[in-house]
Amino acid sequence: KVLVDGPEYETAAGFGGNCGCFDPDFILEANFYCDNYGMDTIGVSTTMAFLMECYENNIINKEITEGLELNFGNAKAALELIHQMAEGKGFGKIVGLGIRQIKKILAEKYGANAKFLQDIGMECKGMEFSEYVTKESLAQQGGYGIANKGPQHDESWLIFMDQVNNQIPTFKDKAEALHYFPLFRTWFSIVGLCKLPWNDIEPEDNKQKYHGMEAAKVPEHVENYCWLFEGVTGKHLTPEELILQSERVHNL
Repeated sequence: KVLVDGPEYETAAGFGGNCGCFDPDFILEANFYCDNYGMDTIGVSTTMAFLMECYENNIINKEITEGLELNFGNAKAALELIHQMAEGKGFGKIVGLGIRQIKKILAEKYGANAKFLQDIGMECKGMEFSEYVTKESLAQQGGYGIANKGPQHDESWLIFMDQVNNQIPTFKDKAEALHYFPLFRTWFSIVGLCKLPWNDIEPEDNKQKYHGMEAAKVPEHVENYCWLFEGVTGKHLTPEELILQSERVHNL
């Protein structure tokens, strides 16, 4: 038996639906081992799903996987592969390199169709995609593409304001959001502050005082961060200057 805190939504989606494994005990166990091995559950589960699709399409076989039958839904093989990845043994030694390197190896060493691998291998800039379905949110698609670290939603989580709240309905709105929010979110990493107090709790009158994308910025909380910066450093900071600090990092 194992004990885990969670699992998070993306862990459940990655090891569950993406891998065709719908046993909650497997998802909890995979979560447990990834946590204890220090491996990212999004990266591991997205890579696992990619390999299962490769196996189903005869791109890889038991000879290449060294005996692992990586059909969709094979939880036992998936768990074994997690252990191999952590230990750098067997097929796991290749899998631990991530989807980008796996695609290269399968194409160059085993003659796999590189275009097909590109279509099914969900990575950008060497990072595996997180589990948001972005076909209904052009802003989130753009966020995945321009994020410095690759397709994750730490820098540019726009799917909710785009798809659910419809706060950025036009292409111009989406473009402005793709400029402002990744820069603002990057600022938290620069100064070592948590972003959750910014928009997880909003002032009661935020949506009455502001509309659309301005409401999503939560201007009063942005001002709070500027005051906090000034209180610690003694340097006055405006919301515009805050964004400039992040632009310097992006430009570098």
